[in-house]
Amino acid sequence: MKSFICVLTMATLCALSSVSFADSYDDCMEKAEGVTDAMLSCIQKEHAKWDKKLNANYKEAYDSLDNDKDKATLKAAQLAWITWKDKMAAAILLLEGDGSLARVSANSFIMEETKRQAERLQPIE
Repeated sequence: MKSFICVLTMATLCALSSVSFADSYDDCMEKAEGVTDAMLSCIQKEHAKWDKKLNANYKEAYDSLDNDKDKATLKAAQLAWITWKDKMAAAILLLEGDGSLARVSANSFIMEETKRQAERLQPIE
């Protein structure tokens, strides 16, 4: 079980390295120097930025649809995504245990997926 947790942690950290975030986030994480609470603060600030962007992009996408069926489809997809994201974060916590790294991994996962979903819903220009 411990080796599985190590693999999951490494996979999470490797996945995070493939997603680029603002320099301010990278600077914040560097200044955190591995201190869990400081890292969580950086993650939460970056997540708040992406969550705001996600909400704006979702609203714009929703408002751009012409009929109720399409709007219902988008809403159902977004609600399913929220459920999936929350359950995956909970699974990360269960699989990695109650340690501080698990909290960092779960919150990083939420931040990363929020960014990805905001980009998915980005209006095409």
